[in-house]
This record gives sequence, structure tokens and C-alpha cells, in this order.
Amino acid sequence: MWKILGLVVVCGLLSASEGKPYAGRSCTNSRESAKFIISAMLHDGLLLNHLKGISLSDVNFGELLDQANSITGLRIGNLEVTSYEGALMPSGLDVSLSVCLNITGHTLLDPSNLVSLSLEVTFRVKYERTNFQNGSLDIIFHECGANFGAITTTLLGSTLSASFLDKIRDSIIAEINLQICGVLKTVIHLAKDFLFNSINALPLGPYATLRCTMARLPSVSDTFTAVDVYIDVEVPGQGILSIPDSAGSINPPCLSNFKSCQFFHPELFNIVLSVLAPKEPQELSCTPDKFSGADELRNAILALVPSENQGIVSGGALHIRISIEANPTVVFGPNGIIITATLKVEFFIRNADGSTYFVLVVRSRVTLGAVLSFVKGRVIFVASVIGNALELISSDAGISDDVSSLEPHCANLLGETFLPIFNGRLAVGLPVFPIFSTVSINPTFQFLEGALAACS
Repeated sequence: MWKILGLVVVCGLLSASEGKPYAGRSCTNSRESAKFIISAMLHDGLLLNHLKGISLSDVNFGELLDQANSITGLRIGNLEVTSYEGALMPSGLDVSLSVCLNITGHTLLDPSNLVSLSLEVTFRVKYERTNFQNGSLDIIFHECGANFGAITTTLLGSTLSASFLDKIRDSIIAEINLQICGVLKTVIHLAKDFLFNSINALPLGPYATLRCTMARLPSVSDTFTAVDVYIDVEVPGQGILSIPDSAGSINPPCLSNFKSCQFFHPELFNIVLSVLAPKEPQELSCTPDKFSGADELRNAILALVPSENQGIVSGGALHIRISIEANPTVVFGPNGIIITATLKVEFFIRNADGSTYFVLVVRSRVTLGAVLSFVKGRVIFVASVIGNALELISSDAGISDDVSSLEPHCANLLGETFLPIFNGRLAVGLPVFPIFSTVSINPTFQFLEGALAACS
């Protein structure tokens, strides 16, 4: 018989703000989502350990049995989940679990008279999702109950009639029925914590932390469960970086030919790139031990210097300073991922008096092609230089506006010096928010409805 409970469990795990753009979406096959929730209930023996905690009362036979008037010390020992199934529906979750319980005890007067029961129990629980307001999700624990299957009773050292064995079984079943709903309520509540707490804070290496919250109630259909997510990036010393409201939310459809998909807003990648981009200028000497094309670059710069200043440039040790002038930005397109970055590249000589002679200062608008991979739950970028346009900023050496002849040399410079540092920081990867399921094995990347999709 089903028991109807009026208990409301408040999750208390969300703190989303109204009106923010959805930065991510997780789509998972509804059947897979139900399995994932059940696996959370079984995680680290959660359900079985709580079932072992059920307290079973002694069975007293009064004066009807002289040699063993009570069965005492009854406890649940070994347990085994024999089958389970679940359905995630628009109204909530319906879970059915079959468990084999091994229960032991002994007669009061002679502890050597052992009692052993093997009991098949099928638990069923339903809950509903309601009242998602101000980032708070209520779960109504709706129905639960237990159906009992085959029961095997063994009594060693004594003989009991069928009526006494029935009394033992009836007593144990009544005790389990009395306590099972409370156990399942606790298990589901703890499973919820396991499912959702891990999405609240995802580290972006040592550089930042992604703060993730569900944006609204999960959208559940017969085939897919979709969860929209707010994501803010908390940077030490800078505070919270959020996707601007003007960017709008992503709203890609779930893809029926995949079990699960994770969708990412392009503006999220822009924030991540701004965090991971090197902040400190990179300074090096223009020598072959620093990058292979140093001599060619130096000669190309010298060829642009007016003759009256060539002596100054050719006689001094040339140094290079590379700094980011504007944060990198990403564009997702049919031909792949393009990252653009604006760099300032300074070529200078240090004079004997400590002053600096800027031979050339240029602005490099460098274009990077990016290849994606998925490693240990993170989306990894690896960038390479595919274009470089230079603009003259200034020159103490009198170099004119046309510096296009330096573009291939500067592209080689950036590819060998700036890019390894940038790629090293990008190797931290963007962590995937693990709601219900995580894309984990060789996902397919594609661009859909203005979002990057990683599906498997």
C-alpha cells in the first residue's frame, strides 16, 4: 500500500538572479538522467547503508513457546540491489528499486538458536518538482512504499511452527514499512546534494572559479532533460565577471542523436580568455637563442630605418616587449574557432644612460585558429597563428607608416614566444558543469544556435 507524505524538501542549493543570460545548457536523455539520479542514490553505498540503519523490534511470542519466547537482536546484514528502473517525467521522478535483504537474529533464551531471513523488497518512490523562485527549488516527496516478494526463513537449533514463522515475517515487514519512507526521503535528499553541490564551484586552475547555478526548473520531455545554467567567473582581486545582459541567452535544441550535450555561450569563452590571457608583458632579447627568426626580424626592421638612424639601431642590442592591449575574443563559425587578440609589440634599445630608444612600436592584430579537445571533463583550446596585421604606433628611429613587410616575421615571433605561454594557460581548460551527466568520452564538437556544443 502506498503512503502519501506531505513533506516538502527545500533544496537550498541555488542563488540565481533574474534576467541574466543563460551561459550554458546541459541536455541529457531523460532515461539516462533517471539512471544518473538512481546511481547517486547508490553512490558509496548511500541507500544500502541507510537501509542497514533500520531498527527492527524483538518478536515476542509470550507463553506460547517455552523454550524461545522471543526472537531478538534482529538486524539487516548484507544487502544487494538486484534491479532498478526510473523515469524522469515533467512532473518529477518515479524510481523503483529491488533489494535483497539478509536479516539475522536469535532466540532470547538460547543465542545459539539463530534466525536467518532472506527478503526481497521492491521500494518505489515518487517526488515532484515545484516552486522554482529566486534560485530555490522545492521538491515534494510525493509517494513511497514497499512491495515484498519471496521470503525465506531459517531457524537453526530449534523448531518453530509455520504460524510462528509467519509472525516473525509479519513483524519484520511491518517494521520496514513503518520506516522505509523516512529512509528514502533522507537518501533522496542526500543524493540531491551529491548531484548538484558539485556544480556550484568549478575551478579554472589557479586563475578563477566558475560559479554555476541552475537558471530555472529543468525542462523535462519524454526524451530529454534540459538544464539551463547561469555561470559567473570569480577572479581573485577582480571580483565577479558575468556575461553582459545584452548578449542574450543561448537556446539551442537538444540533439536526439546523442545521449547528452553540453552547450556553451560564446561570451563565456570570451570571459575565460580574458582571465587566462597573460597579464604581465613578456620581454626578451632579439637573438636566435630566444626565437629562430631573430636575425631576419632585426634585418627587416633595419631595412625600414632611415639611413641617418641606422647606426644607432645596428649598434645597439635590440629588445622586444610583448603585451596584450585588448582581451582576446572568440568567434564560432562554420570554418572553426577563430580567436583574435590585439597585442602591442615594442622593439627598443637601452641607452647607456638608462633611457630607452624605441626603434619601433607596433600594434599587432593577431588571428589564431583554435582546435578543441576534451580532456578529463574539460574543453581544451590549442591555438596557432594564422594571421597577423601590423599597425605603426610610434618610432624614435623615424620608421614610416608602412610596416607590412614585418608581418610574417612578427607572426613567427609571436608563434614562438607569446603563443606557448598563451597555450600553456589555455591548457587549464573550461570545466564542464556536471548536471545529471557529463560529456566524458570523445565528444563531438559543433556550433549550433550561436553556441558551442559538446555531445556524445
